[in-house]
Amino acid sequence: MKAYLNFASYDDSRAEDVLVVLDNSGSQGMTDLRPSRLQGAKDAVLKLLELKAKHHPGDRVGIVTFSSTASLKHGLSPVGSSFDSLSNAVRSIDVEGATNITAGLELAGEVLFGKPVAPSILRRLRTWLEGAEKPTEDPGDENRHRRLIVTSDGEHTEGRPYPIPAARRLRSQGVVIDVIGVGATPKDIDERELKRIASVDQAGTPRYCFISDTKSLIKKFERLAGHLRALESN
Repeated sequence: MKAYLNFASYDDSRAEDVLVVLDNSGSQGMTDLRPSRLQGAKDAVLKLLELKAKHHPGDRVGIVTFSSTASLKHGLSPVGSSFDSLSNAVRSIDVEGATNITAGLELAGEVLFGKPVAPSILRRLRTWLEGAEKPTEDPGDENRHRRLIVTSDGEHTEGRPYPIPAARRLRSQGVVIDVIGVGATPKDIDERELKRIASVDQAGTPRYCFISDTKSLIKKFERLAGHLRALESN
């Protein structure tokens, strides 16, 4: 095993539900990351599935994509018994449409919690009157970490509202969000938006990184295949 795959350092006491949320909008067909941004992301997810199946087969993994709308490509399933169907779902993803990050985050919330996470109008009003943001749904099974791994160029161009409130609601539910900006240079993507979507670690650093080549992207997903040490500050 390669040195950077230090699974022994992770806390295995809690299983995980991991949703991979992939941007498959038109810009992901760009070849600044070879063979393309989307294909690089797909290769990286396939590696994550391989390592999850080997080291954490009881973890549940699902696949969500977003372009003009969001789509559930594969529901949460134990990766050990669903490796083939998860892999086939990843391979079937194609480039299409504009970029609606909010739709991807909202669908991810529904998959993780079994119902929409967005608060009702009455709950929004109560939260505003109380002057504080509160969790919007029951956090559910505390024995599982809930995680999102999001890849995108951060150019939210389709639909309203913008994705920051949706990300904030998920984080308030204990969901840890790792975000990866993919492109040739940081100037090619909206890093400010992506950092605001990401969770923040205990040192106050966003769980965000920029990656410009497929090899590095695969290595990042190899690291993300390990378990969280602990549910960090959001």
